[in-house]
Amino acid sequence: MSNVLNGIRPLLGDHRKAHRAVGIALAVPTVLVVLCCGYIGWAYAEGRTRTVWLVNGLDRDYDVNLNGRTVHLDAFSQQRIRIAEGEIHVTSVDHSLPLAEQSCEIDTPLLTRPFDQTTFVINPDRAALLYEDQTLYATDIREARDSDQRHYFTGELLYRVSGVDYAFAPFPETVKVSGGRVQKKRLALLSEGDEFHRLRLIGNEISREAATEYACTQALCYPDDRQALVVALSRMQPPDAMKFLRAGLDHRPVWLVWHRMYQETSQRMRPEFDLAGEYRGLLAAEPNDATLMYLLGRVTPDDAERDKLFQQSTRGSKPCAFGFFALAYEALAQGDFEPALLMIDKAMSLAPNQEQFRGVKIESLGGLGRFDELLKMLGDQEAMDPMNQQVLLAKVRLLACARRLNEAHQAMEAYLARASRPENRQALDHLHVQAEALLEYTQGDQSGFARDILRAVNSPTARFEAAICQGHLDEAAAALSVDPTASAGDHLLLYILGTLAHRPELASEHLKVAISGYRMGGTESMQAAQYLCGAEPINPNAACRLALLPRQKKVVLVAFALQDPGHRQQYLQLADKLNYDRIFPYWTLRQVVSDQLQVR
Repeated sequence: MSNVLNGIRPLLGDHRKAHRAVGIALAVPTVLVVLCCGYIGWAYAEGRTRTVWLVNGLDRDYDVNLNGRTVHLDAFSQQRIRIAEGEIHVTSVDHSLPLAEQSCEIDTPLLTRPFDQTTFVINPDRAALLYEDQTLYATDIREARDSDQRHYFTGELLYRVSGVDYAFAPFPETVKVSGGRVQKKRLALLSEGDEFHRLRLIGNEISREAATEYACTQALCYPDDRQALVVALSRMQPPDAMKFLRAGLDHRPVWLVWHRMYQETSQRMRPEFDLAGEYRGLLAAEPNDATLMYLLGRVTPDDAERDKLFQQSTRGSKPCAFGFFALAYEALAQGDFEPALLMIDKAMSLAPNQEQFRGVKIESLGGLGRFDELLKMLGDQEAMDPMNQQVLLAKVRLLACARRLNEAHQAMEAYLARASRPENRQALDHLHVQAEALLEYTQGDQSGFARDILRAVNSPTARFEAAICQGHLDEAAAALSVDPTASAGDHLLLYILGTLAHRPELASEHLKVAISGYRMGGTESMQAAQYLCGAEPINPNAACRLALLPRQKKVVLVAFALQDPGHRQQYLQLADKLNYDRIFPYWTLRQVVSDQLQVR
């Protein structure tokens, strides 16, 4: 029996080995299948919870919906979320933010998905200015450095950025380095500055088309911001600008800033078009809309109808702030400073942040000689920006107008003490001389002003003003010829002085330039151009009603007095009333008006 068993044992051992081998052979593919299934499950799960950065490129917060999930985004912020790969539908939940429904798709290869390091960014407003930059870490401190170049992204809904080490986080001070050096990359959101600053910054970094798209997005996201709209339109050809503006006209509530710009652009590009008829149609469809009443009033040729529409726009439960502004503007243009101040205060109570309103209030207070209130307004600005040089110069001028010369000098010395730095010495010296020049002009010392303004600011504008104060018309003309910023009013002033100096060629040359400039303005400026070029005989009552700011209008009125001597007194008396600010060319116009009023 034992012999039998001894003979069988080798066979049993071989069988066990064979069974074990078969088991191993069967287990390996099973394990591989399990591992593959596990990996695929992992990859699938990664796709169901893809990390995505959600970015807000605006300086206001808003809510956005992604595939049914609402997310709140703070101003200029970024937020990491998890969302399933595939098509992502993005809609605005904020009715004040006119974002169109849009979608994008995130789809990474299944087999490599767990190791995909792509950074995905969704920017619903398409206004974010993203950038990537790099820095080099090294064990030798002399080799470590930041990159001096940035690569910008803007205008897209979805961004895919590879190789990012730090997403929306600053570079750390130190990192572990193997091999002596390592380069790291980060992705960040630019939030500093306004749209002008950002466009200048990225102008050479991205295509013109992308920059234009960025400007247009800003205008669409900030429909009440005139500056944003002006930036966008400045990058377009006129037909494209009109098309872009028309796209915003149907929005409700009415985008007033867009309509105003559309009216002004339309009047320049197609003066024969019946703009008043178009707005009558809009108002007929919505007869109780105060904003449309105001907008129709802006383009109505009839004075009585215009005034009636402006008045109507300020009544009811939802008065139009710009209706009060229009009434204030017209009163200011007539030298009726008290009514202008009353109306502009009502406008500012409805829309306190409108810079145009603030300008009319400043002019109204200036016409009334209420310098303390003007100084208080400047004080508020100074508190927010104590190093603003323009605020300082305005304060010095107002104190001089109020005959508080000691305080003017004290304000100047206090600013210089605050700003004093060894590296600022020369700039502050020039600022000091410029402030002294303003004081001299305010007090009527035109010779001192001409001397010191050229010491402080050697610019074409300064040379023009100095030449006018000294009576050097050829030098003034030479300065204007190299000054691309010269206004139509500057050229019209030289026309006036050239005419009075019996220099017809000089006068004619600058009248033509002035007319061209006024034709590029709004309705009132274009009407002034029509009178100045002789296309229409000057209607003295209508001419005196032109709604132009005093600083512009007083020069235009003096020109009318030369061209229409039969109504000289009417033009000059209003020009004298509007010549109150003691800012160049105050003294020149004062002398001209005084001399011309004595002409019989």
